[in-house]
Amino acid sequence: MDGSESSEQAYYQVKNELIRDCDRIVVGHVRNINKPVLSWHFKPDYISEIYESRLLEFGKKGEFAMVDVMQGKSTKEMLVALARERGASCIVTSMHGRKGPKE
Repeated sequence: MDGSESSEQAYYQVKNELIRDCDRIVVGHVRNINKPVLSWHFKPDYISEIYESRLLEFGKKGEFAMVDVMQGKSTKEMLVALARERGASCIVTSMHGRKGPKE
């Protein structure tokens, strides 16, 4: 999750339409501490608080995981690694993320 509207839609699509009783839900966020100042809804602490509280309804079947982006790795690579580490059988992402100003 990155705080965008499309990531919210992806979460609710999984929650309401895709998740089965036998599944676990892991909401992942790749944090980049070198990003410039972010709007409040894009800040990692806000995203963490929101999704940790939303996942309470899943009990032990719900987890929020945040990882720091590694130099030389893309966000996509980091999410795939996170999914493999957590044993995911399905990955759902939003269609785009935040694109900040270019230098």
